[in-house]
Amino acid sequence: MDNKEEKKSTPKKRVVKKSTATKPTTKKKTTVRKSTVVDSKVSKEKKTLSSRGKKIIKNNDLGKEKFNTLELILIMMITIVIGILIGNTFKYKSGSTVVSGVKCNTELEEVYNTIVSEYYDTVDKDKLLEAGIKGMLDYLGDDYSVYMNKEEADDFEERLEGVYYGIGAELVFINNNTMIYSVFENSPANEAGLKAGDVVVKVNENDAKGKTPAEISAMIKGNDNLKVRLTVLRNEKEVVLNMTTRAVNIPSISSSVIEKSGKKIGYIDITIFAANTATQFEKHLKELETQGIDRLIIDVRDNAGGHLNVVSSIIQLFFKEKDPLYQIKSKDKVDIFYDETKEHRTYPVVILANSASASGSEILTSAFKEVYNSEVIGNKTFGKGTVQTVKDLSTGGIMKYTIQTWLSAKGNAINKVGVTPTISLDLDSKYYETQKEEDDNQLQKALEVIIAK
Repeated sequence: MDNKEEKKSTPKKRVVKKSTATKPTTKKKTTVRKSTVVDSKVSKEKKTLSSRGKKIIKNNDLGKEKFNTLELILIMMITIVIGILIGNTFKYKSGSTVVSGVKCNTELEEVYNTIVSEYYDTVDKDKLLEAGIKGMLDYLGDDYSVYMNKEEADDFEERLEGVYYGIGAELVFINNNTMIYSVFENSPANEAGLKAGDVVVKVNENDAKGKTPAEISAMIKGNDNLKVRLTVLRNEKEVVLNMTTRAVNIPSISSSVIEKSGKKIGYIDITIFAANTATQFEKHLKELETQGIDRLIIDVRDNAGGHLNVVSSIIQLFFKEKDPLYQIKSKDKVDIFYDETKEHRTYPVVILANSASASGSEILTSAFKEVYNSEVIGNKTFGKGTVQTVKDLSTGGIMKYTIQTWLSAKGNAINKVGVTPTISLDLDSKYYETQKEEDDNQLQKALEVIIAK
């Protein structure tokens, strides 16, 4: 292993001639069940349960500032494909508004004003405006160019930022009761002694029996420094816990050391490439190396993507300087991005991926497969190879729209194609029932392969 001094930077790029994408194929999507993270202000909550039963937390309203700069984001909303698309920011008003040289005080404004003033029933102006924006985006026919209202935008941002203001607990609704599903490390909930399995019966002086996770979250506003008195039922006894809300990092990385056949194998699972994921990944990686691992399994099964720069940062921990990472294809050119860091590693890495691994996960998977010569075990990935950028709107919502496509490090098309594993292997149905590591045949195959290296 080669651990040299780290140098963080943006990958270099080189422009080459435009290439041609390959023919698309169809992929499956995952299902949605309800769950939430405590303290959000949004009433609607979702958690994706993957095809292998892995939990992906879908977080809600942060109560923070929204995106204020354009940033390349490669996100695939596997569970909810919203068919809405692109457009410039504009707002209806009495004066003339110009969008790309077209005056919007003609038919658009006329229709809007006519509906508001003459339609026989009450019209919500904000929702009417949102419908107009969505209509223009729908026209494009691009599943990844979407409009999100303020509530949806806050939800989206929180998940991608990897932090929210609250107590740091995930809730689930079971048998008409809201139960603590998990407690985040280094959170107010953890410090107060909240435990998984606790049933929430009261929030401050408000009865919480029979309340849904969304209703309980609404009682705990997403603000900083809020005093919360939580009463839970534990072993048939009521326990009262006091805590104060603060910024809580949402974990997107978990890791462990697996000892087998006299080898110490590191295992890192990445659920999403949030803004703080690279920092979490590096911390876990170095802790594993301190424990003496000399090979690694990276699991991106059911990882829907995230920030491009975060994916790049993780890859550059392993690749050599000037190794290609990925390519970005515009209308008339292709930019190749290279590793600019001195830090790299040489020990074997195996990637676990499946049909719900999308976007940023596919960048990582294809890069390790093509450049690091890693085995990829599991199923062909989803095939989401387009690049989106995010723009704030004056309505409080955001517009996420496609501006480019990306190719693998060696120029292979990914969009609607996916990354083919070197070892194709379906997950054993037994794992769905037991959720035990020994029944995860894809992981067991990865261990077998990496021990032989």
